[in-house]
Amino acid sequence: LAEAAPQCLRFLAEGLQVATSSPDGRRASGKMLQPPFLEANLGEQLGEMVGSLLDEGRTWQWELLEDGQAEVERVFLIIGGSRGGTVKRGPTDILFAFGQQFVLTRDQTKQFMDKEAGLQGRMSVLQELILCDLVLVADVRLKARQRSHLLPAPATSSVEPDAEMSKEEDTEAQEEKEEAPASKRSEDAGGSASEPREAEVEHVLRLEMQLKQERSYNDDGLPTVRASSWQIADWNGVCHGNHPALPRNGP
Repeated sequence: LAEAAPQCLRFLAEGLQVATSSPDGRRASGKMLQPPFLEANLGEQLGEMVGSLLDEGRTWQWELLEDGQAEVERVFLIIGGSRGGTVKRGPTDILFAFGQQFVLTRDQTKQFMDKEAGLQGRMSVLQELILCDLVLVADVRLKARQRSHLLPAPATSSVEPDAEMSKEEDTEAQEEKEEAPASKRSEDAGGSASEPREAEVEHVLRLEMQLKQERSYNDDGLPTVRASSWQIADWNGVCHGNHPALPRNGP
């Protein structure tokens, strides 16, 4: 995971660069920033961001210059959580135990917390969860040296030049423009006076692998589990963690 994270970050940078600089950015973002590479919710959020930039005529330049150290912060299972598999209906609760997360229905929560049911009641709930889908989650923090710059929309003028301007006035205006500082000329042209600067920053990627139960069983009588490829589920908290059992875009 630590070795793959820089490649995932570069994939995001390339996809966003193509989307924000392409004349047909929405279609470009739709091709790259979507499953199976990105979880659908993250792809949708990034697509909306690209659309907002395009609507305003802005361009975002993001260039990764050098990969830094990557560290896996934590790995855990969301037991009973699913994306596209068997989804629990009605209110659900999330139980944190043994470093893992258990997604329970409200009835399962009552049974698990019932003191009269005791250990047997809790084990019964856990046994039910073993037969549910799972999501394997890994949070990776990585450093990178990058250059990022948000360019404003080109300036437009609704005032037509005066066709009767004398030659002398035209010459004076041209001289003033040439004598103006470069930063001022850049601003008048609708560009940015500042140049993109290099900086060392940290990114946090959340990667997920779906583990879905199949309708077949192994020799021990346990259901067969099919594992998906890893995909990017969140980037720097854009989707607030993008938990499969919580409302989309929720805090």
